[in-house]
Formats: sequence, C-alpha cells, structure tokens
Amino acid sequence: KTHAWDATIATVRKFQAAVASCLQETLSPNKFAQIKKYITPHNIWEKNKYEGYATQYLDMLNIKFIQMDLPKREKNLSIFAKRLGEIDQLYL
Repeated sequence: KTHAWDATIATVRKFQAAVASCLQETLSPNKFAQIKKYITPHNIWEKNKYEGYATQYLDMLNIKFIQMDLPKREKNLSIFAKRLGEIDQLYL
C-alpha cells in the first residue's frame, strides 16, 4: 500500500513501459497481443498471487530462455510470459 506518487512505483512503471514498447517493436501484433494479456497489471497484481513465489522458477525459465537461439526465443516469448503470469503445473 503505497502512494501513487512514490518514486519507486514511478520507476517500475517506466521500466514496464519500456519493456512493453520493446516487445511491441520486436514481436508480431498477434504475439504482442498474447503477451499483453499476461503482463497487464490486473493479472500481475492479483491479491497475494506472488506472495511466497519461488523465484527459483524464474531462474529456471531464464536459463532455458538464455540457452535458446534468437529465433526460438522470439517464437517462445509469449509462452514464457504466460508461464510467469500463471502459476501452472510446471511451476508447482
């Protein structure tokens, strides 16, 4: 519970906007639309959704992503965004 004018929140929002802009420039409109539904604030900030989140899962996804070549990364980016946005069986 912080104030909307909190400098940290503004910094994070600016970073989020930069990432979204980069994704939009890089991906097809269809792929970008898929990713947007997983990274919208409504999905990300559900009450307690990430409380106790196992960050090792993020590390695991990062390692898999880094090991892919560029075309495979672009092809799988929306899948990785979905995995981060939904706590699924792979996470569990």
